[in-house]
Amino acid sequence: MRLSLESLRLFVAIAETQSITAGAARLHIALAAASRRIRELEEGLECELFHRRARGVELTAAGLALLPHARTVLEDASRLKSEMNQFARGVAGDVRLHVNTSSLTQFLPEDLTSFGAKFPGIKIDLRESVSAAIVQALRDDEADIGIFAAGTPANGLEVALYRRDRLIVIVPRGHALARRKAVELEALAQYDMVSLTSDTSLFGQIAEACEVRGLTLRHRVQVRSFDAICRLVETGLGIAILPGSAVGLHTRAMQVKAIALDEPWAVRELMIAVRDKRGLPGAALQLYEHLTAAGP
Repeated sequence: MRLSLESLRLFVAIAETQSITAGAARLHIALAAASRRIRELEEGLECELFHRRARGVELTAAGLALLPHARTVLEDASRLKSEMNQFARGVAGDVRLHVNTSSLTQFLPEDLTSFGAKFPGIKIDLRESVSAAIVQALRDDEADIGIFAAGTPANGLEVALYRRDRLIVIVPRGHALARRKAVELEALAQYDMVSLTSDTSLFGQIAEACEVRGLTLRHRVQVRSFDAICRLVETGLGIAILPGSAVGLHTRAMQVKAIALDEPWAVRELMIAVRDKRGLPGAALQLYEHLTAAGP
């Protein structure tokens, strides 16, 4: 048995108008074509659906049984079409977004909140990772969009600027450096440091700058979150280099002091990347355009 949506739609129209002529006219179908389609439907179901009368048609018992099912099928098909149209237009779907700690802590909460208000039907699978792993996830088609630190090798990807941030030094309020407005890297070498783990782009950037200067920093503790670093600095375990906008709230709520890092590399760039913008699914393209429009 083969049932087409067109035949079911015609069947419902005829049942509601009690006339093959009127039902065909409602759907803009020629009378002969409508009559043939109803006959084919009855043959496929192996039962008569209408009693033909001089003044129209009446549903048989089989027709009465079919009518609610036909309406349900047509309603489900309409909802299905509407939902698929949302995916096609990029207002529904899933997006795999892999980001580094800096972008997640500083900029993404506001950007994703505004995006969610505009596109409530799009679900974001958000994963925090280190920059090198994010690039690899994009290459392996495990992520649709990635945000990572500038300087991370990303050959073969489409890369654009997402945001800029500035590195600062945070120290306990009673620290010897607390009265200074700015410090250079050399001034930090004599103090214990609290830092991110060695697989992060920020740690690598600091290590590279130290190598150029012939410096060695004393990394006393390494953790994976900015919150933990700020708490450890507050307790006096060491000092830290962190993105300024990521720790602004902490410097006001905790007993720590923020000092400018007087280095040319203290201004960092966060990049956003995809494998191929033209090949992005609709939902991912909507998110990519929203994030790039946010601007540095």
